[in-house]
Amino acid sequence: MKQMKRIALVSALLLCGGCAVYEKMSTPPLDPPPATVKAVRVIEQTEEGAQLEIVIDLKNPNTTALPLVGASYTLSVGGASTSLSGRPNRTLPASGAQTIYLRAAVPSASARGASTHASGTISYEPPGEIRKLLTESSVPLPSTSFQYTGTVQ
Repeated sequence: MKQMKRIALVSALLLCGGCAVYEKMSTPPLDPPPATVKAVRVIEQTEEGAQLEIVIDLKNPNTTALPLVGASYTLSVGGASTSLSGRPNRTLPASGAQTIYLRAAVPSASARGASTHASGTISYEPPGEIRKLLTESSVPLPSTSFQYTGTVQ
């Protein structure tokens, strides 16, 4: 059933390619915002484990603001690894930058200075009526990825 909806949607978009309605509904293609991990740092340390924070800088090369709607990431510290997902609930301003902080807890008695690897994706929602239709049809949102290897600060 979903496949038929997608086919109908794509067919309608192709048929309407030159019409004014499509012009009003569409937006120019967007470049993904580059993501740079600045650090993985300890927020709180106990004998049982540590709460860590991944600090990520995002830059928007587009003239359109991009709501950041999801994050899916993995953090490994020493031998411990955890996978998480969350909602940044931020908007990356048009032609601007934003720093986001993703948190994770790992069972490590001393995380500071330990080797770490972080990777994941941050999804964003482009504007426009077509994107809303695609989202309703379960077409995945675009995303940008990040990766970091270093030590915990």
